[in-house]
Amino acid sequence: MEIVYVTKNKEKVETARRIFKDKVKIKQISLDLTEPQSISPKEISESKARQAYEILKKPLFVTDVGFCIEAFKEFPGSLIRFFNDYVGQEAILKLLEGVENRRAKAVVSLTFFDGKTMKTFEGVTEGTVAKQAYPKGWEFDRIFIPEGSNKTWGEMGSEAKDKESYYKKAFEKFLTWLEGNKA
Repeated sequence: MEIVYVTKNKEKVETARRIFKDKVKIKQISLDLTEPQSISPKEISESKARQAYEILKKPLFVTDVGFCIEAFKEFPGSLIRFFNDYVGQEAILKLLEGVENRRAKAVVSLTFFDGKTMKTFEGVTEGTVAKQAYPKGWEFDRIFIPEGSNKTWGEMGSEAKDKESYYKKAFEKFLTWLEGNKA
């Protein structure tokens, strides 16, 4: 089975390929889509799925990620990429100085759309924000410590992260649904 993953992010595609293994072949297509200004990964992934389908006219899926910090009322949420690009993960650490509640969650919203059926799958990993950033890692991986660990995702590396990550949770739900809905 082959499915189109609409994303510009090669790391997301590699993550999908590692998780799907040989069960689903991923074809990456990069499109310029408009993201609504929202901290909600679900709202953004559904909007992007509609837009992508209008262009491609074929079954596809998109994802959107949020990094939700409890003390900031879920901010930056889906704005994490912009936050990283403009002020960096260290800014989150600076903002959390002196804040006791360091609870956070990584959220991914995966939306499939084939022109008729729109189905969204969410993956969530609970954890905390580290006191200092690990030097390597993708997006917020340098500062996020998942529950049950004392290491950031950046320290763990991609294979260890994949075992219980939010992406794995969403992709497994999606795969189960796909397998039950084969034409």
